[in-house]
Amino acid sequence: MKFLSLLKRHAGLIISLALLAWVLHVVGLEAIVQGFGSLSPGWTAALFGLYALGLALRAARWSRLLEPVLSVPLPASAHIILVGNLVNNILPAKAGDVARALLLKRLRGVALSAGIMSVLIERIFDVLALLLIFLLAILSVHVEPGYQGVALGILLTASAIFLGALAVLVALKTVPGVTGLLLSLAAKLPAGPGAKLEGLIGSLRDSLAFVRADANFAWFTALGLMVWLVEGLTFWVGFQAFHVPGGVMEALLVFSLVNFGALLPSAPGSIGVYQASVVYAFAMLGLPLEPAVPLSLVLPLAQMLFNSALGVLSMRALGLDGSFLRLAKAERRER
Repeated sequence: MKFLSLLKRHAGLIISLALLAWVLHVVGLEAIVQGFGSLSPGWTAALFGLYALGLALRAARWSRLLEPVLSVPLPASAHIILVGNLVNNILPAKAGDVARALLLKRLRGVALSAGIMSVLIERIFDVLALLLIFLLAILSVHVEPGYQGVALGILLTASAIFLGALAVLVALKTVPGVTGLLLSLAAKLPAGPGAKLEGLIGSLRDSLAFVRADANFAWFTALGLMVWLVEGLTFWVGFQAFHVPGGVMEALLVFSLVNFGALLPSAPGSIGVYQASVVYAFAMLGLPLEPAVPLSLVLPLAQMLFNSALGVLSMRALGLDGSFLRLAKAERRER
């Protein structure tokens, strides 16, 4: 039992180390070093422009979502998102989401639960947008013969998840009695899993209060898709920076697989999982592996620097100090 407890506690680190070892075995250290030699520094500057555009779209999207509750100006929305991103860089996963809800409460007087629900509905539609981009990409690219079975499996699974998630959301929002039925099924499960499922169903139900059949929510949905397309284009810029012979759709496929890989337990920053996802995607597309690891190191580092630098400035603009980080960490543990 003690061994299993230790294994569970350090599962993320173990998975990250195992995947790093796999990457080194598949690509080789010498090829990784050579891959850095192909970097075109001029293209790296374009990354920050796309990150800035993605931030502006995210800020506009969240402001649209919150509009029925209160008006949040675009600069304030951007500051809160940047602080959340900074918190995610230095604290355990999802602490940044809690930090955003805390800031919304502190600055705008919104109930903490409502702030968390707004972030949750963002996450739900993030997954739907990402699945749609993946489906479009996988149907548009050439997949190596040895990976076609895997690609088909991912395609079918992603389609089922996309359609299933959309059906659940529509049913919860529009069909009377669905929430009660799901809660009654959850009550029949063992206490631990049942309570967690009941909490998840309740959170989904509450978060759907933000979903409305109006033009404002249509803009929210469209902005969400634009956010992910812009962030996916950072991988295309990475392709140009490292002279990877792939187009936009190949870049979007790699981007999608990296984000799916982020669902796995890992060390902070998805170290290991991120690199393995890029290498696997390159192999699936028949792309040269030499630049895969350098690209998988440069892209997240550039994004982390962008979010951290602007996040610190946003904390100063909002009058925050280290005590806020401790508050976000404590609140995240309670959740």
